[in-house]
Amino acid sequence: MNAETIAGLATMPEAFEGVFRQIPAELLDWKPESWDGMPGETFSALEQACHLRDIEVDGYHLRFRRMVGEDKPSPVSIDSYALARERFYGGQDPAEAMAAFRRARLWTVAMLGGLSKSDWRRLGDFAEYGSVTTAGLLHLLLSHDQQHLACMQWLAAIQVECDEPTACSRYLRSRSRRMRLEDSPEIRPRVASRSAAAR
Repeated sequence: MNAETIAGLATMPEAFEGVFRQIPAELLDWKPESWDGMPGETFSALEQACHLRDIEVDGYHLRFRRMVGEDKPSPVSIDSYALARERFYGGQDPAEAMAAFRRARLWTVAMLGGLSKSDWRRLGDFAEYGSVTTAGLLHLLLSHDQQHLACMQWLAAIQVECDEPTACSRYLRSRSRRMRLEDSPEIRPRVASRSAAAR
């Protein structure tokens, strides 16, 4: 496998974070009223970051390990939306999510850099793709990277289009009301319990 192809993986965290930083902190979990034109999962900016972190570890780390360690494995697909609900993406810390993704991607690059020529030719059977080599799986990961960069650019564009965003303003008012409710003595214990259960 071309070393430049593997090295391309290492640039993703910085490229993603470059767009991520353009989203105002108060709008990281904002979602538009319409997702028309969204090039990937309908996740907020924060959810995009959490998704990349979890798919890297629970998806691609496991897939690559199985590809080189098993005879024609059949890795299962991951339901990204179910995972987002289970782990309560909207309540996670953005900096921690990005840092965890950077660490996970470093592991991916290091692991792939140590594969042999025969490792790259090994086959796996993927439900959504059919028969794929380890090299093919690498290209699918790169494609996944580009998809989620496009998602972030789309979110940034929608927020720019809002300008004095009516939809964003409604979201912020709703978020402010929700935060006041969650800070009340009656609601706070339930929120804390939900967050702990999602970890």
